[in-house]
Amino acid sequence: MPVMDGIGLMSELQRDAERRDDKPPVFIIVSAYNDYEDVRRFFKHSGFDYIVKPVTDFSLTETLNGLKDKIDKRPPVTGNGTDSEELNGIIAFLREYPAMNHTLKTVSERAGLTPKAVCKLFSKYLNTTFIVYLTQIRMEKAEELLRETDSFVKKIGQQCGYPDHFYFTRVFTKNHDGMTPTEYREAKVEEQTI
Repeated sequence: MPVMDGIGLMSELQRDAERRDDKPPVFIIVSAYNDYEDVRRFFKHSGFDYIVKPVTDFSLTETLNGLKDKIDKRPPVTGNGTDSEELNGIIAFLREYPAMNHTLKTVSERAGLTPKAVCKLFSKYLNTTFIVYLTQIRMEKAEELLRETDSFVKKIGQQCGYPDHFYFTRVFTKNHDGMTPTEYREAKVEEQTI
């Protein structure tokens, strides 16, 4: 192209989508070249697949089916869903897998978004940050497990994404007005026996 190459165009389209809070574009490149540096730059800019010519019907169909699967894996959240399909998908994933080692980077990559775009979604639709919301989800799960199971507190922490027992206790206590997980469980048991 006379003004910019394909990678430059992808970058511009991504930036434009972020500015307008639109869904991020997904790219498939068909090229006669198989240059390592071009391929590396392509995937760095959220490229989905890089097809080298000549293109067969089979390879094109396989690539498009893979793209469809990627898009389908962004499930909407029912009930407390937002107006953002991308954010609903992120929330559903966090709620389903609270024990995973989630970071803004890993969640952004899975959603096909930039970390900045994910931060904007949480700020715009939920008026909070990614880490605050993730902590909220994990605390809700911890409360549920403390109320409904006899599992050790250490195990509950692990099931909620906190492999360090002491760190889990500290985070839980901070988010429950100074009440430790054990004290929370004892209080809920007392409520049920009254």
